[in-house]
Parts: sequence; C-alpha cells; structure tokens
Amino acid sequence: MTSTLRRGAAGGTRPRDAARHSRSRRDWRQGLAPWLFLLVPLALLVTFSYVPIINMVVYSFTDWDGVSPDYTFTGLENYAEIFTRPELFKVFVASAYYLGAAVLVNFSLAGVSVWRFFGLNFVLFLGAIQSIPPELYEAAELDGAGRWQ
Repeated sequence: MTSTLRRGAAGGTRPRDAARHSRSRRDWRQGLAPWLFLLVPLALLVTFSYVPIINMVVYSFTDWDGVSPDYTFTGLENYAEIFTRPELFKVFVASAYYLGAAVLVNFSLAGVSVWRFFGLNFVLFLGAIQSIPPELYEAAELDGAGRWQ
C-alpha cells in the first residue's frame, strides 16, 4: 500500500493524512475556545440558579424545617395541605382584589419600575456629574454661562 505525497511550499513532501490530521486538530481547538470562555459563567449559573431550584423542589417533598439536619420524605402531603387549607387562600383573594382594579395595577407597576431603577440611575447620573472636570465649569463661567445655562 502506498501513501500519496504532497509537495509543500518549500519543496518538501509530507503525507496528505498528516496535513488533514493537523487541520482537523486546529478546527477542533477553535471550536472548543468559546466553550472554555463560557465555562465559568455556566458554572456560576448552575451553582446559583439551577442547584437551588432543584433543592427547593426536593425539600418541598420533605418535612424539613430549614434548621435541623434531619428530615423525612413526606411525598405529596405538603401539597395536599396547601390546597386543602382555606386560610392559605386568603392571600390569593387579596391579590385578585388588587388585580381587579386595572388603574391601581398600572400605577403600582409604574411605581415599582421607578423605585427599582431609581437608585441605579441616581448613582450613574451623580457619577457623570462628578466626572466633569472643573476646567469646564471655569470655561463656561468665562463665556458668560449662568447656573442654568
């Protein structure tokens, strides 16, 4: 069996299989690079998002009180208790009352949105104002600009 040889740029020869092998190895490494960059964020996502959700579902089938190291499996008893106790549904009645008034819901959602982003916007705006060099204020004053110009 003979192997096919290929002429290189320097006039030398090398087997065609070796060139194909080095090209496939390089392609494999280039395909791996994005996954290596995503490794840390994906690990953090799994650690702080998915693992707690899985733990929450597992704990919902036990009688664990959140403090003691001991717990026993109760199955669907916790869910049966939640859906059969009428005093637990008072929360849903209160929520339905507030959701019934569309104007109240719109105002509360707008208020929550403003409150949620107010701190971040305030800090960004304050940082931008404080980063203005004093020379610009002095130049504006020399040009005749007042406090509101």
